[in-house]
Amino acid sequence: MVRCPVGDEPGAFNSREFSRKQLIGQEVNVYLHKDSGLNITGSLIRAKDSKDVEAMLVEQGWGFVREEFINSVLCIKLNELERKSREKFRGLFSKDLGVHRP
Repeated sequence: MVRCPVGDEPGAFNSREFSRKQLIGQEVNVYLHKDSGLNITGSLIRAKDSKDVEAMLVEQGWGFVREEFINSVLCIKLNELERKSREKFRGLFSKDLGVHRP
């Protein structure tokens, strides 16, 4: 439900490095969720402290809620975290990077 920049998109390196530092050598739990249609989404939870990796990325400004999930009840918390990271100019939304939602 969260998208991070990839390849040569602005902030891709920083987003990848944040993820790497949070997850390298860590055990994670992966949960797949199927909706009523054919869509499958997943959750990635860091095992040692049960932190939701998507929420960590969005809270620190290194990811954002994908367009198709913005109005989903599943993303209420993620939308609030994204709003706060934008207001605080964190990560992708810093004045240096100034990334706008694709």
